[in-house]
Amino acid sequence: MELGIAAPADIGIRGTSDDVPTNCDGHFPPLEVDGRTLPLPLDHPECAPGAESWTSRFDTERGASVGLQAGYAWRAFRFEAAYTRRHHGGDRSASTVVGDKEAEFVETAERLDDIKAQAMFANVYYELPFAPAGFTPFVGAGVGLVEARADYGAAYRRNPDARLLLALGRHAAAAGTLSAQDATLADRIPAYQILVGVDRPLGKHLTLGAKVRRVALLDEFRDRAPPDLLRGHAPTVAPGRQAGRQRLCHA
Repeated sequence: MELGIAAPADIGIRGTSDDVPTNCDGHFPPLEVDGRTLPLPLDHPECAPGAESWTSRFDTERGASVGLQAGYAWRAFRFEAAYTRRHHGGDRSASTVVGDKEAEFVETAERLDDIKAQAMFANVYYELPFAPAGFTPFVGAGVGLVEARADYGAAYRRNPDARLLLALGRHAAAAGTLSAQDATLADRIPAYQILVGVDRPLGKHLTLGAKVRRVALLDEFRDRAPPDLLRGHAPTVAPGRQAGRQRLCHA
């Protein structure tokens, strides 16, 4: 069994969305703005999914790591199957909006927290022949599968000034509304790891050791499920069309 500290790198997220624009929200009552009636019908060219994209970066906290191993030794080699589990806190990041959307929204924020990962690795170690008496330094490598999971959320609050939204060509009823989303992101990713450490036997069946590992993913983290999206009311898009579908991946 092993206990340790996991120190992850920052997490970058790259996301895309095909949510409908504000002026296509069928929940709002009819309103004449700039010579046209809002909300626009979903078959209007302006209501086509825009596939907007953005990137965000989150600082992640150090967390606890626990593991279990089983294996056998043959000469200077050791072979093992290892299971590890780790848990981290997350971060809150400001989202970026551009153009007149910068005036439409007064709050844009994302969060990523409750980050968990569990992994199964097959490892091979080689015990170095030159070592101080009573110590056994080693190097190793392994391949395996990492299952990662995290809670993601975002909030986009519109300007409460209805006159400003009208000046931007938006429906006045959108003033002060909140678009929020929550999702549990999850994926399984192949990975490899490099390990170095040293053991000191304390008895026939007891060894005290210290090791450092570097885990690298062999693919991007990709969450394929749409989040729960809320724009202050029930969905109003046409049947068969998904509002607010987003794809998020680790960058």
